[in-house]
Amino acid sequence: MCFTSLTKRLLRTTNVQDQDLSRKKGLSIWEFVARYEELSEYFKASLRSCLAKKKQSKEIQERSDMVIFSILLFISRLVPAFQLVDSQNVKAQEDEGAEDESEKQIESGKAPMKKSQDQSIHEFVGLIKAYAKSGTYFVRKISAQALLPIMSFEQYIEEIKGCFQTLADKVERPKESKLRQNEAHGLMIRVSIFLSAYFTYRGSNLSISGRSIEEEDNLQKSEDKELTAVFQQFQERLPGAEAVFSKIIIALFVKINR
Repeated sequence: MCFTSLTKRLLRTTNVQDQDLSRKKGLSIWEFVARYEELSEYFKASLRSCLAKKKQSKEIQERSDMVIFSILLFISRLVPAFQLVDSQNVKAQEDEGAEDESEKQIESGKAPMKKSQDQSIHEFVGLIKAYAKSGTYFVRKISAQALLPIMSFEQYIEEIKGCFQTLADKVERPKESKLRQNEAHGLMIRVSIFLSAYFTYRGSNLSISGRSIEEEDNLQKSEDKELTAVFQQFQERLPGAEAVFSKIIIALFVKINR
């Protein structure tokens, strides 16, 4: 109850039940790490701490899962960078605001050691990705959703390609890095969620990209071919894995080739 109330106040919205990537007003990842640095560092410390815990009792594991889920739920409800009117200007304004606040803290003798915002966001991405292999389904799913608002839209396809690359590498070289069922499932969840977001919102940020409608259409056709090639290469590279991934891959082909 308290966490939900805090989340609504920070995100400046009354609805946190569902992820809404169409939101254009609210708290962005840049603003979060700049204005709420202590909370940001606390979240990262909690994510690291839970990752480091091994072989916990069922009760303790459930508590850890709820902590992780709450943090990732909050992050997943941030305003996506690609929906901001001008992401670069917004980031510049937030940087300026953070500098003003830092100057006030220096004058009062309370200036903290500050990391760059980009470094802080990069740390969040790495920690969140690590939970793709969680033994708990809802943690694997929310970890994929939490990446969407803190990564640029241009990174979505690269992330999808990276997931397939990781799957293929680990299946081909099991002695070097064993691919466990939870990790494989977590990566495929990420592929599905990123694809859904990509097809739903591509073209929605024309005002940011500066591309014309014709240029955007050509780009989308090129990206569709690129994605199709990724799936085909994955199947050709790992024909034996088809029994495991066939249903998901077929669903992705249908989505692309409609």
